[in-house]
Parts: sequence; structure tokens; C-alpha cells
Amino acid sequence: MSRYSAGEMGDLMHYDDIVARIYADKRMPSGTRELALVLAWTALRDPGRHDTTNMAPVRRILGGDDRLRQLFAEDCPRYEHPRAWGGACDGPRLRAYKPRPGTSEHYSAHVEQRTADNTRCGSNASEHVHEYDMTTGQVSRTWWFCSRHKALAVQTQERIAARGAPPPAIPNCGGLLACYFERAQVQDRYQWARPWWKPPYHGICADDWPLPGVEVAPQRPRLALIIGGLEA
Repeated sequence: MSRYSAGEMGDLMHYDDIVARIYADKRMPSGTRELALVLAWTALRDPGRHDTTNMAPVRRILGGDDRLRQLFAEDCPRYEHPRAWGGACDGPRLRAYKPRPGTSEHYSAHVEQRTADNTRCGSNASEHVHEYDMTTGQVSRTWWFCSRHKALAVQTQERIAARGAPPPAIPNCGGLLACYFERAQVQDRYQWARPWWKPPYHGICADDWPLPGVEVAPQRPRLALIIGGLEA
């Protein structure tokens, strides 16, 4: 005879299933996986789970509100632009590159490689213009311009703007907790962690985000795990 009641056996099976899926999800960064496992434990296996419906056990395990807020914030669904740290100018070359006297061979080879076709400026750029994919809304290319090509930067911006506004960008970060836990509750946690955050157009669940050129197969129906409230 099983030492578990029917309800406890259901919790145990549900816990094993969700933990297996969390570990198998290669999209998950370590912090999000840690939070997901703690949420699953406190909802389904913690011996005191029947005595509370709040996040106190989660706070205790993770070390407090600051850590909990950080982990929820990291999983907030959003689109992040490519980092624009600087690049070589895409403007036209004004004259062929000739190394100045005393220029190191290493630097000369570096510049010549950046301007191999002898038509691209290649100078260190100070301004950039994003070009957007009109299907995904994401940045498809970043154009770079040095101070001598500011006018070309303006022209490039105007040319891109003439195409019209891109659609809402498909998120490329977060949205993984909503694949496993009740979405309305997860959304409340996201807004608690980032008060300025707004749900993206494509939804908060990464499983629902479209993949351009790929037909997304319908998700197998799965139970969404209910997690506790934020009350102390």
C-alpha cells in the first residue's frame, strides 16, 4: 500500500514531470532555472505547502526579496537590441588608405582588412542607425558612420523611415517561467519586479512567440502550476 495519498501522489508525479521539463529546456539560463525549480518545490513538494499560499518559502530559499526580484526581472519577456559598442564606418572611402610613417604593421593590416574592397571608409564610427526586419520587428542591421559621414547617417535614417514603422518586435529574452506556471500570476511577478515593464504584443510565454519561416507546432496541453502570492 502506498504511503502517499492520492493527492500527494498527484503532486509527486506533477513535480517529477515539471522538473524534468525544466532541466531539459536548453533555453533556460541558470538563474531562471533556479527560480523555476524553487517555485515547483514550494508548490508541490515542500512539507509546509498546504499551510501557506504566499511566497515566503521562496523568499527564504532564495535569500530574500532582492534575489527574488532580480530573478523575476531577468525573465521579463522583452526584445533587446544588439549592443551598439562601436564599429567601422560604412560610408564611402574618400581616398585609398596609405599608412602614415611610423604606423605599426599590425594596425595597417587591421585597417586594410576592414577596407579590403577599398570603397568602405572603415574609420572608427561615432553614430549608428538601426535597420529593422519588417517581419520580425527586430534589428536586422546596424549601420555605422564616422563624423565625416554624419550627412549620410541622416540620409540612411530617412531612407529606413520611409519604409514605414516596423511591427512590434518579437521578444528575444525571457518568457520562460510563463511556459511552466500560471501566466496571470507570472505576469504579476514580472510587474512587481519591473514596475515599468509592459507585456509585449506577442504575449509573455516564449512558447507562443512566432518563428519567421517556421510553422510552430501546437503545444501539447500541459498543466500550468499555480504558485503562491506575493504577500509576506
